[in-house]
Amino acid sequence: MKRDSGVALIVVIVIGIALLIMAAGSLQLTLVHSVAQTVQREAFEARQIADSGAAQALVRIKEGGAVTPMSGGGTVAAWIDFGTGQFYYYTIFDAANSVSTLRAWGRVPADSSTSTCTSAPDSSS
Repeated sequence: MKRDSGVALIVVIVIGIALLIMAAGSLQLTLVHSVAQTVQREAFEARQIADSGAAQALVRIKEGGAVTPMSGGGTVAAWIDFGTGQFYYYTIFDAANSVSTLRAWGRVPADSSTSTCTSAPDSSS
């Protein structure tokens, strides 16, 4: 009888350890999913802000007659506050074809690390 209770105790301990391992794995999976959702949301917000910057540039091209508008309205593009983030855009004008090429970016504060960049997002420096 005592031997049966000892075996039962070992079985209960093994089952308890297995349940703890499964619970820890489930918790880790939940944390990873939460981080992935945060990154996706921030990327979506940044894309929407960039689209808003591009829309502003298109308005300046169509209504204002500007062929090379820059964010900030000056001769050099600058990050502009917009909602909870910022946008940046510039255009390049091809006079031979009368075509303006527009490039726009958006950024939002990230939970992990915020950007301190002040130059063009596609610059090599």
